[in-house]
Amino acid sequence: MVRISFQSRPRIVGRVIGQVGDSLMLMFDEYGNKLGIRLRDIRRVELTRGRSSAIGEGFLIGAAIGVGLGVAIGVSSHGTGDLTRSDVIRFAALDLGLLGGVSGLIIGACTTGEDWFVAPRSAARRSAMLGLGLRVRF
Repeated sequence: MVRISFQSRPRIVGRVIGQVGDSLMLMFDEYGNKLGIRLRDIRRVELTRGRSSAIGEGFLIGAAIGVGLGVAIGVSSHGTGDLTRSDVIRFAALDLGLLGGVSGLIIGACTTGEDWFVAPRSAARRSAMLGLGLRVRF
């Protein structure tokens, strides 16, 4: 997949299917619709590394929220039974941090998106590898 940005219109995402003269041919939807783009109109080219999830980020955010809540609960307590306030803070932060981390991990695993990177301008001037081994100069 390639994402192409222009100076004066919204960017387009599609698959490179060829080059005709000074135009790049893209298939941009599941119906096989094609679009020719003049190479001089291209401002930026981004390529995808595939889809990625937010597992690590979700775990860290969930754990941080859980620890924060655990500390707040522990600070507001006066201790219970044989447990001191410090014990309640420690146990609540650990338990809720773990619970929040696992919850965030699950949510992060369900959240995926394309991992785009910008084709370097120096490489783009020489030639950019786009799609099925097609070299396009722009």
